[in-house]
Amino acid sequence: ISFSTRPDGEFGEWTLINGISKFAPLPSSMPHGDGVPNLLKYAFNMDATGPDVRSLRSGEGAGLPVFSMDASSGQPVFKAEYVRRPTSGLIYTPKFSTNLSSYSAMTGSTTVTALDADWELVKVAMPINPAVTPKLFGRVEVTLP
Repeated sequence: ISFSTRPDGEFGEWTLINGISKFAPLPSSMPHGDGVPNLLKYAFNMDATGPDVRSLRSGEGAGLPVFSMDASSGQPVFKAEYVRRPTSGLIYTPKFSTNLSSYSAMTGSTTVTALDADWELVKVAMPINPAVTPKLFGRVEVTLP
């Protein structure tokens, strides 16, 4: 996660609307002690007014990104799913790691589905060879413009 030092633009408005601007307005702040910074709550459509650590579930438009392995089509793929704000200017970069020390940008096919005027569902499917990479870890890096 890359953080700006001050809230402005849409993120700044969001901190005002959610009452965060008074006590913990920075993107890196975690005012509810749940371990999820303000920027990620903003980026993934989560509740800013209290603790929220939920993961994205099918059919919902809010939550932290989810990662999975899928071999149902024959070719195993490492999948990332997350929601994003298409007009926010935020930069979302799904990444993978084999060791939790270094991450690389995911490659493969990307599908984007509009949920409404403010949100999109993004699915990235990266082909893998389980014999070469038996375990993978994922994250979505979110950067303010």
